[in-house]
Amino acid sequence: MAATTFALSEIKAFRTTSAASDAQGLPAFSTPGYSCQRVASGVMMPNIVEDMQASSEWDFKIFDATQLSPEDSLAAFIQKFNNQPFVVRFNSPSSQEKPLLFTTLLHGNETSGLEALRRLVDNPPTPICDTYILVASVKAASTAPMFFHRMLPGLPDLNRCFSPETLQQTQAALLSPDNDSTSSQAVQLHFSEPHLLAFRIWRFIMQLKPRWLIDLHNTSGASPAFTVVRHLTDNHVLLCQQFSPYIIRSNINMGAIFELPTPFPCITVECGGTGDELANQTAFTGMHRLMMAPLADLQKDSEPAIILTDPIRLEVKASANITLNYGNQAKKGADITLLEDIDRFNFASWEPGQSLGWATESGFSALTAVDEQGRERIDDILELKNNSLQCKTRLHLFMITNRVDIALSDCLLYAVILRA
Repeated sequence: MAATTFALSEIKAFRTTSAASDAQGLPAFSTPGYSCQRVASGVMMPNIVEDMQASSEWDFKIFDATQLSPEDSLAAFIQKFNNQPFVVRFNSPSSQEKPLLFTTLLHGNETSGLEALRRLVDNPPTPICDTYILVASVKAASTAPMFFHRMLPGLPDLNRCFSPETLQQTQAALLSPDNDSTSSQAVQLHFSEPHLLAFRIWRFIMQLKPRWLIDLHNTSGASPAFTVVRHLTDNHVLLCQQFSPYIIRSNINMGAIFELPTPFPCITVECGGTGDELANQTAFTGMHRLMMAPLADLQKDSEPAIILTDPIRLEVKASANITLNYGNQAKKGADITLLEDIDRFNFASWEPGQSLGWATESGFSALTAVDEQGRERIDDILELKNNSLQCKTRLHLFMITNRVDIALSDCLLYAVILRA
C-alpha cells in the first residue's frame, strides 16, 4: 500500500482541533477510549469531530456554483480543479432547511454525475435548500487516458474504503502520538490516498448533517439505470424513484459509501453505462428534481418501484490465477470467455441453460458467488456443461461489465434468483 506524506503542521492541526472539540464536549471519532454512536442498524459507527476549522488542510475547497464556468467539455471543466477533490454549492434563499448532498466520481471513469454538475453550473438553479455536490476521484479521472481509470493504478478502490472499521483505523492513526516528530518536517502515514480521502469525505458528511446523501455512479458496461439501498423506507424508495424504478436492496458488505449506518437516507444511483447520454440525462434530471421540490411532492410523478432483493456477487477468487476474455467463441488460452456483448443483457431475465460464455474446469473452479449471508452459491446459479458456462436457474443479472480489468479487480456481475 502506498504511503502518503503529510506536513507535520497538518497532523498537529488535526490533533489540536480534535482535542479542542473534546474539551468543548463535542463528540469525538471512535478510537480506544472515545465514544461511539449506535444507529438504528445496531452497527457501532464512529462519531466525527464537529469543529475542525483549524485543520483547513483536511477540508474540501467549496466553490459557489454561480462563480464557475461549465467550459466547453467535461475534460476542460475538471482540469480547472488541479487534480484535487472539490465541492460545489448551490445556495438557497432559505438556509434553515437541512442541506442536500450528492457525491460523484468516486470512480474516475464514471462521469454522469460530473456531467450533470457541469450542466447545472451552466444554468444554476435556485434550490429549495442549500445543495452540495462533492466530486471525489479527480486525480484518477484526470490521469491519462482521461476518464478511464476507476482508481489510480496500484491503489485501492475509493468506494471500498468506507467501512466503519477502516474509518476508525484511519482516525486512530491520525490521532496517534506516534505520528508526531520533532526531528522531521513530514510524517509518513501508511494509508493510501483513497483511505485518507474516504475519511475526509466521511468527515464532511458528518459535519454537514445533510437531509440525505445520494452517491452517483455509472456501470462499466451498457445498462439501464438502477439504484442500490440498504433499507426500503418510504424516503429511500422515493429518492430512488427519481432516477429509476429499479431498486436493489443489498446487505453485501463491500465498504461502499451507501453501506454506512447514517441517521439519514443514503442511496447509490447507477445512472447507466459510462459515456451514455441517457445516463447523463438520468443523473441531471434526478438531481434537478430533488433540488427544486420537496420529496413528498415528487411522489405522484414517480414510476412504480421494481424491487429486487438478496443479490449474489460473482467474482474471480482472489487466490486464482486465470485468464479472462470476451468474445463470440471460446478464446484460445482463456480460462473464462464471456460473451462479447454480455453487457447488453443487463437487467434481463436469464433462463436455465442459457449460456454466458465458456470456461475450462479450472476457470469454473476459480469463480465464487457469495450472497448477503456470506454463503457460497456458485452451484446454485451456474453450471459448466461441455465447457459452456450456463445458468442453472432463472436469474436476473445486473452490473455486468465487459472490461477485463474491472471484472478481475471488482466483480463479473451480480445475480438475483427469480422465484417461480
